[in-house]
Amino acid sequence: MWFKGLTAIVIITLLGIIVFERDDTVQQVQTAPILRSAQQIIMHEKKTDSDISTIIQAERVVEQLDNIVALDHFELSQSDGLHIAGKQAHYDTDKSILTVTGPLTIKTLDGRKALLDGLVWNRETQLAFTGNPVVVEGIEGTIKADKAEFSNGFTQIRFLGGVHAKITHTILYN
Repeated sequence: MWFKGLTAIVIITLLGIIVFERDDTVQQVQTAPILRSAQQIIMHEKKTDSDISTIIQAERVVEQLDNIVALDHFELSQSDGLHIAGKQAHYDTDKSILTVTGPLTIKTLDGRKALLDGLVWNRETQLAFTGNPVVVEGIEGTIKADKAEFSNGFTQIRFLGGVHAKITHTILYN
């Protein structure tokens, strides 16, 4: 009788060990398969329907099967004077949408500099927006807002919510 009791205790203990070990195993996170990956890249882009050429530099680029290209520590410079620099971005090659996460800087040919956190830029429509605070500095002053929309190659800016401006007094007379 004691043999049956001891056997039952051993079987229950073994089942308990198996169940606990199964709970402790690390489950792998499913990520999108990588097609290509490269470091220290420079890409040149010239569209046939535009005179503007673009140079994209990044420390690391990862292309995934879903036509998303991830960029780490990137700079985008266009021949029209536009310059965008940031830490991380994803470019949807099917939709021509660049989504920047984290802090970034936008500089334009006319000397304006925008400091913001996060941006979505549709390169087909040339419209971009941020839902986060933005600061734009230029020779005529500084403008701050809760969010902003950009158009016309980032030369037109629509400030939205909590807009504060510190501008030169001569701007009103030009």
